[in-house]
Amino acid sequence: MAESPSTNGVPIEQTLPRTEKFIVLYDGQCASCQTWVSRMKKLDTKGRTEAVPVSTEVLFGIQPPLNLDDCLRQLHVVTPEGEVYVGWDAVARLTRLFPITWPVGALGALPVLRGLGRRLYRYVAAHRHAISQCRF
Repeated sequence: MAESPSTNGVPIEQTLPRTEKFIVLYDGQCASCQTWVSRMKKLDTKGRTEAVPVSTEVLFGIQPPLNLDDCLRQLHVVTPEGEVYVGWDAVARLTRLFPITWPVGALGALPVLRGLGRRLYRYVAAHRHAISQCRF
């Protein structure tokens, strides 16, 4: 699992609502994020994900222990079981849902490649405004 979000001392599995879908929390103001979500939706032919732009209201309704700034900095995914994946770990988990991208997720979850994936993800996330010309 990814870098753990703060749960204020409450086990995360006790705070997350259960759903049958993977909830994908992303920065709705980021062009790069919107493009990635659009591609994910095309791959998700079985409707296993629900992409939700992050806002205070959404976090209150879906994930009370998650921090808005953290969610705007990195992709967060909540599984149907209530597990939270962040950044590269979220990408790797999501890509394992779709047959065509499954190898990326499987390889990206291996300890040898996970560190590289996390570093690459952090770099892209930190520079996404310049990369994608995000609007404010």
